[in-house]
Amino acid sequence: MKQTPKTKLGLGWLIPSVIMLFNPVVAFYDILPDSIGYLLLCVALFRLADLNSSIADSIKRFRTLIWIHLGGLLMQYYIYNVLAKEPKLNPQEIPTMVLLCAFVIAVPQIYFALPAWRDLFKGFWELAERHNGEAVFNYGKRNSNLCERMRRSSGVFVVLFALLSVLPELSVLTTFEYETEKLPFDWYQFVWLFRVSAIMIFTVLFLVWVIRFIRFVLLFTRDREMMESIRERYERDILPQNDMLSMRRLRFGIVFLIIGAALTLNICIEQQILVPNLLCAVFTCIGVVIFGEDLTKTKRFYVAAGALGVLSIGELWLNNYYTSRYSYELSGWDPDAYNLFFGLRALQAIGAFLAAGVFWILLDILSDFIKNRIFESYEGPNTEEISARATERLHKSFGRRILVCKILFFVSATSLALEAIFQLEYPWIWWIAVPMVIASTVAFASLLYALLDRLEWQSNTRVTHKSE
Repeated sequence: MKQTPKTKLGLGWLIPSVIMLFNPVVAFYDILPDSIGYLLLCVALFRLADLNSSIADSIKRFRTLIWIHLGGLLMQYYIYNVLAKEPKLNPQEIPTMVLLCAFVIAVPQIYFALPAWRDLFKGFWELAERHNGEAVFNYGKRNSNLCERMRRSSGVFVVLFALLSVLPELSVLTTFEYETEKLPFDWYQFVWLFRVSAIMIFTVLFLVWVIRFIRFVLLFTRDREMMESIRERYERDILPQNDMLSMRRLRFGIVFLIIGAALTLNICIEQQILVPNLLCAVFTCIGVVIFGEDLTKTKRFYVAAGALGVLSIGELWLNNYYTSRYSYELSGWDPDAYNLFFGLRALQAIGAFLAAGVFWILLDILSDFIKNRIFESYEGPNTEEISARATERLHKSFGRRILVCKILFFVSATSLALEAIFQLEYPWIWWIAVPMVIASTVAFASLLYALLDRLEWQSNTRVTHKSE
């Protein structure tokens, strides 16, 4: 007789996540992106979050940190791939930007990470307390509470990590004082000595903390009686709630679809494409994949998204080729530069309409989804006709929303195409394109969340976290 496979809680991702998180940040250059570390941390904890409200609260803050550090990656790209290539660059401009960005990231890092780690270990404490986890309560000769010790050490480490990423960059301030003869010495010439010293201190602190964290995870996961009790509770209380798990999956997919809609805005800074349509295609495809079998006839969508990705790659290559040889200003009088720039503008215009086409196809797929999954039902005798009419009205209501979204996506694509074609002659068109993309994204998000609310109402479930 086959045994039913045990549910995996996913705690094995905890150790890789903290290794991705806590790595040296040198001159605001993050070697291993922290956003990936926080994403792995959320993946490791999302099942336990159903069983404990403190862990659920920590995941919310970790998700916020994902977006903060994604913004940090954009800043990093701008500093080292755009600003650093400026021919008439002030020598102090990059160090000043590094200091500014390091400080801007460090402040929310402390603000969100401190309560996140506090709630995380509080949640582990509550789970261990409820499920008789003696290993993390009576650790060592003093029988100390390892959860409480990890809460304190994690808070200290987060603060020191943020400070060590900012302190070496403060030396650039002495350069301005030295140039105005207010200070006799410029400490910024020793900035790499300060950075290396900060890395050495950080490495020691990291090794101490990560050894403690690994020890905690091993003690927690190797307490077989406690883990079996947690697993049984999850299988008993959470897994039977298919509607709740389905709503969570759809909600997660909706986030990627909305991000994809927002990324239809092709952002360029100093002739460099910061947000290509390739990201729009990738995020939208991830959202559709998360929806899974709930969406049918998706083949044409993947073909269109793949075409958008290939076109975006070609646009990136042509833009890099163009900017390495010419500038936008040369396009007005150099024939070769103009011909190449015309091809680049044509690709950008085609990309804008192709991105709109991807979302038109997606909206058609969602229309079929609505017809199959959304309905109105009344209880009682002879209510079939009433329910059918109510369902038809409901479908028409969603149909109007879909039509509005299609119109807005088309108008935003038109404005983006016009901006691409006439960006030299009429640069103000960009200020029309941006509100139109925002309007289409907001309308699309409103449609998706209205659809989700309706599905949750039909299933009579709300995605809530159980409190201890």
